[in-house]
Amino acid sequence: MSDHHVQFVFSIPPDDISQATYDEFYDQHVAEILAVEGYTAARRYWLAPASSKRPDVEFPHLVIYRIDGSPAAADAALGKRYEAGEMSTTEWFGGVQWLTYDGRPLGNDGLEYPDEAYFVLSEAPTLVSEGIDKLQSYELTPGMVTVEDHVAAGVTHGAIYEAQKPSEGEGFSYHGRAASATRSA
Repeated sequence: MSDHHVQFVFSIPPDDISQATYDEFYDQHVAEILAVEGYTAARRYWLAPASSKRPDVEFPHLVIYRIDGSPAAADAALGKRYEAGEMSTTEWFGGVQWLTYDGRPLGNDGLEYPDEAYFVLSEAPTLVSEGIDKLQSYELTPGMVTVEDHVAAGVTHGAIYEAQKPSEGEGFSYHGRAASATRSA
């Protein structure tokens, strides 16, 4: 298994920003992040509830970044790029709300996420449902949270499934439709 982690970056665009505008900005943003040492691949998704039994999706946008090597070193390199003014922002960027997790792979270490997938965040260490093929599973460490008392901040595990139907198990599950192709540095 290679030395890599993933970073799950959930976000809420400001109310007055359209999905098309957010996509346009985020495509550029991802390209800039992939130019930072350590960040080697990314895939973006727009999320919806996995079933009518699930709550609405508070953070509708997700980017999964692959980080090869130390996540702390990659984050430090990204911070230096921001401080040097080398990363694009917009007048509305400060209004984006964030929830991030650093993920340590618990098995398959690829970053080959499908065009449509189910994302499950849970406190349970095993996330299995019959009829659903688990592609990736991760032990999660909370990162940045800009929403106070967010219920998902206690999540410790995540999994990505390729499925024909959503999981009805415990935890938060979201259906994701790709907003971009998997991009590599």
